[in-house]
Amino acid sequence: MTATAAGLAAGEVRDFERSFPPKWPPSGVRFLRDGVVAVGGGRAIELWDVGRGEQVHAVQPPDLDRAIGVWAPAPGGDAFLIGAGEGALRLVDIDGEELQRLERTAEARAHFGSETPGLGSFTAVHHPDGSYEDRSFFYERYSVASDVAVSPHGDRAVAAYGQRYALVWRLDTGALERLVGQDAPPGSGRIYRAAWSRNGTMILTGDGSGSLRVWSAQTGREMAAFGLRNEPAGGSTSGRVGAIGFTPDSRRVVAADGAALRLWEIESRDELAPWSGHGASHPLLGDYAGMPRIQDLRFSGDGRRALTVGVDSTLRVWDVARGEQIWAVRPAPCCIDWGDISSDGSHVAWAGCPGMRVYRLD
Repeated sequence: MTATAAGLAAGEVRDFERSFPPKWPPSGVRFLRDGVVAVGGGRAIELWDVGRGEQVHAVQPPDLDRAIGVWAPAPGGDAFLIGAGEGALRLVDIDGEELQRLERTAEARAHFGSETPGLGSFTAVHHPDGSYEDRSFFYERYSVASDVAVSPHGDRAVAAYGQRYALVWRLDTGALERLVGQDAPPGSGRIYRAAWSRNGTMILTGDGSGSLRVWSAQTGREMAAFGLRNEPAGGSTSGRVGAIGFTPDSRRVVAADGAALRLWEIESRDELAPWSGHGASHPLLGDYAGMPRIQDLRFSGDGRRALTVGVDSTLRVWDVARGEQIWAVRPAPCCIDWGDISSDGSHVAWAGCPGMRVYRLD
């Protein structure tokens, strides 16, 4: 997405005239290409033209009978990997037609079945007037992914299911390639978060025991491990595990630990200065039990800037090289569930219970 494609002047804000169904809060927001933003809501992924402020398309598989819980765009934005409260993941094209279905094999189900149940959805609706509506329910054991990511080459995907193993799939055949986490030490927690390095060689996982692990995408073997301090285990589909990711140069890993972001060099294992700025509680609800302090983390394509989304209802943009906050905003006194930053770092999008908005920074 370029600055001209969005059609916004520096400092301009654009609200989108849409409302999320109360039963289905937004499930993510992502910049795609040419000024198009994708936002998940209900059974569809809506595509919006930022310049015109209009919805231009909706990606909706015709036989989907549940709300989309997790999703990730494939490189180029012409396909989407989605999970919607069912055992299989679906790779669909821009018209919603299914390209591949990723079914859990008997081998994977056998590993899943050896653990106790516990994966649930704490779906909460926070209305603009500050009122709270709890729509929590539990899924069938291990029937839905808690996080998915598509490789930068678009050929594979990784999915976390809130258990000890993350699954790596081939998108061309739909075959399960491997289980990541088989050689994790005893006592390792369930994996709730997964990310792919931009060079395609590594997978990062975050688990409920507070462990951050780097795995070889080719062999599934552990390459490095780091410990978090403040995120407790259990309680929701995220396991209270905050946002994780690789820096765009694939040399460092980043993880939310309480209200701060911590960074490590993968090769040396050295920890760098943390990024601190988010508050630890919601402005209306106080201590937001069962949720990570930093929910979302995204890097611009050029690697200069990063965006974080906090439970304190703020969006914050960071200068990656300096590790300093350069912009922050609180759009509304409500939860800000998801955010993204454009490829050139000039625009920020957020989606939450009040709606969706795009900012131009410079």
